[in-house]
Amino acid sequence: MLNLPDLKIGKIITGDRYVNCKNARKHLFEKFSAQVVDMESGAVVQVSEQFGIKSLIIRSISDFAENNLKTSLTNIKLASKNSFKTVKKILNII
Repeated sequence: MLNLPDLKIGKIITGDRYVNCKNARKHLFEKFSAQVVDMESGAVVQVSEQFGIKSLIIRSISDFAENNLKTSLTNIKLASKNSFKTVKKILNII
């Protein structure tokens, strides 16, 4: 195994708005098995597919719906470090 941070592989869905509601998050998980709702990654994949370029999305989650700003800011350093470690290991493999 790669010895990565708490790595999970799952479904990311995209939308046109920020989800900041625990009930909406629960509904999206129940309906789509979505572990993450993300606005940016969908656009990256759509453009890369239009140009025939493969893509891989790596997200490091720093907050959940209804978390306060303090929680998000506290977790952002750890999320950034985890993203860096993951991308670095994957680039070394490919």
